[in-house]
Amino acid sequence: MVGRRASFAAVDRCRHEVNELCRGGLDPAELLRGVLDRLRQRVGFDAAFASATDPTTMLFAQGGVVENLPPTMCAPWLENEFTVEDFNKYADLHRAGSGPTTLYRSTHERPARSVRHRELNTAHGFGPELRATFSVDGECWGALNLLRDLGAADFDADDLALVGAVQAVVARGLRHFVLGVDVDGEPYVDPGVVLLDGDGAVVSMTEHAATYLAELSHPGVEHHGTELPGEAYVVGSRARARAGGLPGAAPVVRTRARNGQWLTLRADCSRDAAGEVATTAIVIEPSRTSEMLPLLVAAHELSPREEAVLAELATGASTAEAARALGISPHTVRDHVKSLHEKVGVRSRTELVSRLYRLRSAPAATCERSTSH
Repeated sequence: MVGRRASFAAVDRCRHEVNELCRGGLDPAELLRGVLDRLRQRVGFDAAFASATDPTTMLFAQGGVVENLPPTMCAPWLENEFTVEDFNKYADLHRAGSGPTTLYRSTHERPARSVRHRELNTAHGFGPELRATFSVDGECWGALNLLRDLGAADFDADDLALVGAVQAVVARGLRHFVLGVDVDGEPYVDPGVVLLDGDGAVVSMTEHAATYLAELSHPGVEHHGTELPGEAYVVGSRARARAGGLPGAAPVVRTRARNGQWLTLRADCSRDAAGEVATTAIVIEPSRTSEMLPLLVAAHELSPREEAVLAELATGASTAEAARALGISPHTVRDHVKSLHEKVGVRSRTELVSRLYRLRSAPAATCERSTSH
């Protein structure tokens, strides 16, 4: 019983420390580095990957952290995640809502059943693998991958309990990063385009694309002699996977650049006469208000009806116009607007709608102040 109580105390301390990190107003990369530092002290691992995700597509967004993973492993690892059937994919873990798990557990102690284990982990000297998503309220805001050296013991139940205790706390910290404040500075106005060949190597890019890529915060991924920031590489990889007939999220991600600007990356493929993927085009441009609306909705936990009212207000609709469009009374619209003011923390409709535009160029936000129990 003494050991059990000590385990509870360790879990509680870890959760408290991570919550304090979230209260510090850190950007995603700083927050995730702090989380990894705390987990390393209690769980122990030899290599790690952690990243914020776009809650709509679950593609990796800003704040990617890579520790002790060889650069040559990154590209095939991302390809495995988005183009190969395997165990413990992040989208599957999020949908299942089952908490952290290990490859040994998911394969019933036969990790060689996993392509990732056979062709990547063991080839680079790694064995036990723990994976988890940072999910809360039905949305996934981040992903975690911990590895131990080949021959080490698997992550045990106490390790899983520690990681599970901080999942929702970290998710809330990443979620509140979306909620920024105004910054000065003129945003870019033109889109950028990056062209990749059929193998995913960079062929050419526009001047604006080079400017945008330099502002992306994810670590670079080397592939066929060229390098792209992780956000761009993932979008291109997902587009090729979709062109190949693999189901999954759309090749779109919204991410905050180093300069505070929100950017949307999307990709699509062209085919040659034989029907094979010939090129992949990645388009990068400032996020539109309509693209930021779902992030605002998810971050503030708005109800479907509040989301619908907010969408009408974003178009400039009056109370009466919103009521007609939604088939509800003006009084009901006003009730929803009042609730929106309280949840978003604004005092007027003008301030509420302007929050959508501020999200385009928002700097780091303050994390949630309440503790998790």
